[in-house]
Amino acid sequence: MQTTTRIKLALLCLASIVAADGLEAYIRLPKVSIDTSNAEKVSEGAAFFKERCFTCHSMKYLRFDDVSLNAGINPKDAPQWSKDSWKGHPPPDLSLVAITKGVDWLYGYLKGYYFENGSYDNIMWQNTAMPNPYPDLQGKQKLIMTPEQIRAFHPRFYQVVKLDTSGSISAHAFNDKIDALLHYLVYASDPSVEERHSFGPMVLIFMMTLSLFAFLLYRDFYRDFD
Repeated sequence: MQTTTRIKLALLCLASIVAADGLEAYIRLPKVSIDTSNAEKVSEGAAFFKERCFTCHSMKYLRFDDVSLNAGINPKDAPQWSKDSWKGHPPPDLSLVAITKGVDWLYGYLKGYYFENGSYDNIMWQNTAMPNPYPDLQGKQKLIMTPEQIRAFHPRFYQVVKLDTSGSISAHAFNDKIDALLHYLVYASDPSVEERHSFGPMVLIFMMTLSLFAFLLYRDFYRDFD
C-alpha cells in the first residue's frame, strides 16, 4: 500500500515538473543576427517599442540615451506598477532583457503568440500574463502541434505555429517590425558597444606604438652595458 502511494506521489511530482517547464526548452529557435551599428534599424525599433510596449514596460537604464529619448521613451514617463498589480506579476523593465533572456528567445517570444480557445497565449511562455501587443498587425496564428508532439519531436519554431488569419500588414512587413524591435532591445542592453568598438583600432595603435618605444628604450639601455 505504501509502495503504491509513493509511486502515485512520484508520478504527480513528475507531471507537475513537466507542466511547469513549459515548451521553450523543446523548440529549436533560429539563430538571430543583430547589427546594432544599423542606426536606422535601431531607431525604427525604438519607435515601435514606444508605440506598442512603452504603455506597460519601462526602460529605466536609458535615462540619457538619445535614441530612446528621440523616440519618446523617457524613463520619467514610464508606467509605475505596484507589486500586487497584474495579479502579482507587474510588467518588468526591459532594459536588459536581451541579456537576461537572449536574442533567440526574444525572437521566439515576440513571434510566438497564437490564438486558441478565444484568447492569446505564447508558445515560449505558456499562460503568460502579457497580452498580445500587436494582434491587429500580426493577425491570428494557430498552434499546429500539440504540446505532447512538441516535447516528443523537438521541432523548429516555424513547425509549431503558423499564420491562420492575416493582420493589417503583410507577414513580411510584420517580420521587419519585429526585427527592428529586436535591434532596439539588443542596443538598449548595451548602448555603448559601438562606441567601444570604435575605440578598438585606436587602442591597438597606441599599444603598438608604446611597445615600439619600449623596445627601442630597452635596446638603447642595454647597449650602454656592452
